[in-house]
Amino acid sequence: MQRGMRLVMSAAVLSVLLSSAGCRAEMSDARRDHVLAGDHGWIDLTLKAAPSAPDFDPKKICSVSFWSGDESLLGEGADLSRAAQNANPIGYRFAVPSGKLQAEVRLEGCVTKPLVLPLPLDLAKDHLARLVFDGGKVLLESTAPYEPTSLDWVRGEILKLHSSNEASVAAVSRLTTLTIASLTLNLLALLAFLVLRLRVRK
Repeated sequence: MQRGMRLVMSAAVLSVLLSSAGCRAEMSDARRDHVLAGDHGWIDLTLKAAPSAPDFDPKKICSVSFWSGDESLLGEGADLSRAAQNANPIGYRFAVPSGKLQAEVRLEGCVTKPLVLPLPLDLAKDHLARLVFDGGKVLLESTAPYEPTSLDWVRGEILKLHSSNEASVAAVSRLTTLTIASLTLNLLALLAFLVLRLRVRK
């Protein structure tokens, strides 16, 4: 009897773990690093409204995922009932391999039947595709070249500012030297003029 109960409990725990893992499928750090090391682009997914599906439950958290083929590249939980109420819509930005993607956005948990929204993409290398979910479908809003901010970029900008500051200090120093030299020459010229006038009067 006890053995049977243990088996039932083990099966229940295992099923909970598997269902949790399924709801939170997303790209691992190792996979993301590999994507960033190769030819890649970026997706900016913005959710501006709650699903317009009649079975949407505003009290439940939605599982938002982005898939390319059979691979999940994003897995997040979001309260989409407040998406339209907020001045800042819910959004995510993430790297994906560039090229032709059989992409789709999936919404689960807050709807009885998973909402699968396909959107084939041809994403160029180092480009950002802006996707918008309006409650019923996902739309491609725009694509444009994109270079994400990095620590190296910030360091480079600081070095530029530092170099510019040093150049400004050097320019001010040269200008100060020239001004002093000009005043000195003018003073010497004035003294020479006064000496000549004194000699003429004598």
